[in-house]
Amino acid sequence: MPGGALAGFVQATVLPSNTAWVAYVVGRAFQRRGYAVCATRAMMGCLVHDLGVARFLASVERENAASLAVLARLAFRPATA
Repeated sequence: MPGGALAGFVQATVLPSNTAWVAYVVGRAFQRRGYAVCATRAMMGCLVHDLGVARFLASVERENAASLAVLARLAFRPATA
């Protein structure tokens, strides 16, 4: 980032079942620029390649349209009951 600014972070909790819960946080000044999608996609690629993760999960509030859009761009699907 310009000037060494921190834009946010991504993280994963990897379970023994080759499943990972993913999360991301992007600072307001950097939102709506594709950083969450890019960083999360890169992390997911590493998890598949390096750890054999085969399933990704995420939790999001229904009202969080921006986060829902990020997950949609990453090909996440809503859970079924």
